[in-house]
Amino acid sequence: MGKALLIIVLGAGFLLARAGFNNQVTERESRKDQVEYEEEVLAREISRSAFNVAMGIAREYPNSLDAGANAVDMADEKADGLYNGTARGGMFAVRAETLTGHTLKVTSTGYYGGVWETDSKGEKRYTGESYTMWDTFQIRVLEVREDGVLDTSFLESQAGYCSAIYMDEYRGDEFVGTRMIFAAGHNRDGVRPPVSIYVQAGTQLNFFIGVDTNCSGKFSTSASTCQALSYVLNDKFNPSDVGRNKRYDHLHYALDIPARDITKMEEGIWGMVEQNPRDRQRWRIGWEDLERSDWDRPNSSDPQRSLQALKRLGYDGKGWPDRNSMGYRALRDYGNRPDYSDQVIELGISALRSQAARDSLWYAMYEERSDCGITNPDGMPPEPQIQICDGGEQRMVGASVLQSYLNAGATEGACPEREYEVCHYGSEMTVLASALSGHLQHGDTQGVCPIEEEVLLCHDGQQRTVVESQVQSHLNHGDTRGTCPDEVEEEEDDVYDCPCSSKKLQQGKVGILHRPPGNPANEQLLCISRNGWRNGHKPRHDDVLVCGNG
Repeated sequence: MGKALLIIVLGAGFLLARAGFNNQVTERESRKDQVEYEEEVLAREISRSAFNVAMGIAREYPNSLDAGANAVDMADEKADGLYNGTARGGMFAVRAETLTGHTLKVTSTGYYGGVWETDSKGEKRYTGESYTMWDTFQIRVLEVREDGVLDTSFLESQAGYCSAIYMDEYRGDEFVGTRMIFAAGHNRDGVRPPVSIYVQAGTQLNFFIGVDTNCSGKFSTSASTCQALSYVLNDKFNPSDVGRNKRYDHLHYALDIPARDITKMEEGIWGMVEQNPRDRQRWRIGWEDLERSDWDRPNSSDPQRSLQALKRLGYDGKGWPDRNSMGYRALRDYGNRPDYSDQVIELGISALRSQAARDSLWYAMYEERSDCGITNPDGMPPEPQIQICDGGEQRMVGASVLQSYLNAGATEGACPEREYEVCHYGSEMTVLASALSGHLQHGDTQGVCPIEEEVLLCHDGQQRTVVESQVQSHLNHGDTRGTCPDEVEEEEDDVYDCPCSSKKLQQGKVGILHRPPGNPANEQLLCISRNGWRNGHKPRHDDVLVCGNG
């Protein structure tokens, strides 16, 4: 019993000791996990911060990815291909590399909580936590920034097959169409297309080659200028013409645009697009014309067997250190490996910054096509509109039909200003079209004056006739309708001598002309008193005061 109890006690003690040990181990492991987690978080933050700085540097060079990559590399003033630095007690390393002619890849790794050690194989290893992130930075290519004319030419090429070159146009989200730029051919160094093409600002371009492996559709190099122009303008690309034993064996696009959705656009594997380092509206496109599915190896690092690796790493796996005289990556020709030198063109946009420049291009293209008997307007700028005067009416007509209107009697320019007849206060007069509205607003009427009846008025004692529309104006000034009243001749007053002497006038006498009642014709001059005049003669007789103060 005692031994059993001792065993139980010792067993219990052992279990308790082991449990305590396990708790300590768990706590230590928890603390270790917590530390590792915190170090991982810090490594992630360091990586992200360095990445943002590097991307900011790269975006300062929107016209040259190589310049952007070099600026990231030299941010620490060391040309070693990496931007190294310290942050938050840790360190970082950033690499910027061009994947394509318009895509830059920035990879950032943050380190925290450890040191660098060299293992038995001589390889360096970091003992702490690390975190790596990456993203790409692209510049828009083949995007038209200003109205202009497409300037295209072949550069040195080493074509294995014959290829035609086509151009797709997208405006906004809408696919506009496909047009031929070069007919099928082999090496055409320095050759320019037979047709000029006008492109509008905001247009996204894409180019592709239609590969004719046996050159059965090769266009004759001895064709005339007009034949070449007509052939290219009248070509209608049909996707059903692609396949075995058809017009084109396969197509290779410069840009892949799935379902014609330009928001998903990226560089195709069969073409390499590179922006000119000195001109953001000029690019070079190099195509591989072989069709080999085993060269589509996005995860490969072998540029001899992978198109994607070739774009990233260059022919020798050391990037693209060499440049040609135009500033583009130096291309090589290989017969049994991808090289992007089979069909190579350079294209640019020659800007047309005024309506006069666009009109001038239209006239030049119209004349060129007219000389060849071609009426197809495809690829031309909007037709200039000309003002003409046709039968007295002004209108705008296209420049291509202007001569037919002139031959029919129209004149170029605005019509002479039209004249209108108006009735102005009963009188007819002619006014210009620009003045017509003002006359009508002030009461004049358009056309000849109506025939009005004449009305007799008495104007300042004289009779005259006026038309009905003028009567009210005369009446307002005092004239009267009808004849003037008969004039009454006023009798002249007789002059009589005063019958009173000065003395008598001073005595208050007055002189009168007396007309006796019953015999008024027997007038008599009398000198009588003032009272006699006032009380007797003046109120009772038709007498007249001749002199004196009556």
